[in-house]
Amino acid sequence: MNLAVVLNSPHLSASSGHSHILVNGQKSLEPCGHSPDGRQLSPLTSPLLNDAGSVRTDDEDDVRRKRFPTDRAYFIAKELLTTERTYLKDLEVVTVSFQSAVGRDEATPDALKNTILSTFEPLHKFHAGFLREVEQRLSLWEGRSNAHIKGDYQHIGDVLLSNLQGLKPLTANLHKQCEVLLELEKACRASRRLEGLCRDFELQKVCYVPLNVFILRPLHRLSHYQQILERLCKHYPATHGDFRDCRAALADVSEMVEQLQGSLVKMENFQKLLELKKDLIGVDGLVVPGREFIRLGCLSKLSGKGLQQRMFFLNQLSGNLLRKFKNSNGWQKLWVVFTNFSLFFYKSHQDDYPLASLPLLGYSVTIPSESENIHKEYVFKLHFKSHVYYFRSESEYTFERWMEVIRSATVSSSSARVRKDKESHPL
Repeated sequence: MNLAVVLNSPHLSASSGHSHILVNGQKSLEPCGHSPDGRQLSPLTSPLLNDAGSVRTDDEDDVRRKRFPTDRAYFIAKELLTTERTYLKDLEVVTVSFQSAVGRDEATPDALKNTILSTFEPLHKFHAGFLREVEQRLSLWEGRSNAHIKGDYQHIGDVLLSNLQGLKPLTANLHKQCEVLLELEKACRASRRLEGLCRDFELQKVCYVPLNVFILRPLHRLSHYQQILERLCKHYPATHGDFRDCRAALADVSEMVEQLQGSLVKMENFQKLLELKKDLIGVDGLVVPGREFIRLGCLSKLSGKGLQQRMFFLNQLSGNLLRKFKNSNGWQKLWVVFTNFSLFFYKSHQDDYPLASLPLLGYSVTIPSESENIHKEYVFKLHFKSHVYYFRSESEYTFERWMEVIRSATVSSSSARVRKDKESHPL
C-alpha cells in the first residue's frame, strides 16, 4: 500500500517565527528573547553565542592560515576528522544518554536493551579508535608534533584503508540497525510508559534530532566515507603516493554500501513513516509492513503555535566556522553541525548539545556583495527577511562544501514551493 503526503509551503509563518519551528520532529533550540521595544531578537544573538573571549581578530586568523597546510587533500581529510567527531558524539547519544535515561528503566524490555548494547557498543568502540588515528594523522600533517617529518604523514588513505577493513567484521552490526528500529517501535506500541520515556528523551537538549535518526546514523556514515574517498581519488593524480590506498579503500567501502543499500532504503522508509505517525494524530495503523512512503518533502503541522515545518533529510556536515552579524565587527568562532535542514551551533566540538539552532527553510544562501564591505575570502551569507548572518570558512574546499549542503536545504525548500504552487494552481 502506498502513502502519499501533500506538500505544504516551506515559507516560515510570520506568526510562529523561527523559534517555534520543528524540523524533522525536533524542537527548535533557538534561544528566544525580545528587545526592549518588544521585537523578537535574532535567533543567534543569545549571550551564550556572544562570548567576547571567542571572538577572533583578523590577525590571529591570518597567522593560522599561514601556519597550516593549504593542499586540498588536507581539507578533505579534515572534513573526515570534523564529521567523525560529530558522528562519535551521535553514537554516544544512543550508547550513553539514551541508555542512562531510558535503557535502565524497567519498562524497557531486556531484549531491546541487549539489542541496542550489542549493536552500538562495538561500533562506538571502533569509531573512538578510528577518530584517535585520524586526529593523530592530522596533527602530524599540520606539523604540530615533534615526531613530524615533512611529507611522511601528509596522506590519509592508509588510515582509511586499514580502518575500513577493520569495520568489515562489524557489517552485521550495521545490518542490525533495522532490528533496533523495529524492536524499539514494537516495544513503544506495547508500553505507554516506554513510549513516554522515549518522547521525553527526545525533548532533551542532547537529542537534537529524532532518536530514530541517531539509530540510522551508522548506515549513512558509510556513504559519507565513500564520498570523501571519491573526492580524494578525483583530486590525486594516479601517480600520487596516496592514490593507491584511497582507491583500495573506496572499493572496500563501496562494496559495503552496496551490501547495506537494501537495509538503508527499507529503514529510511520506516523512519519517515514513524515521524509522520507522530504528526497524524488519530490515524491508526500507519506503520505496517509493505507500506511505502512515496513523497519526500515538507509537511506542515497545525498546532497552537501555527503551522510548524517538518522535513525528512539525513545529510550531515560539521566543522568550525567564523560567524559575523550584519552590524558587528569581529568574527566569532563556532562549531557548526548541518543536519536535517538546520544548522546547530556549539562553542566547541566537545560540547554535548547545541546552544542554538537555525532551521534553514525559507533562508537564501548567497555570496556577499562588494557593498557589504566584508573583504574576506570564503564567506557566504544566510538571509531571511531581516535576519542576516555571515559565515567564513577556512579554505576554498570547505567553503564549497558548506555552500553545497546549505543549498541542498534551500533549493529543496524552493522546489517544494514550486511543486506546491503547481498543485494548487493546475494548468
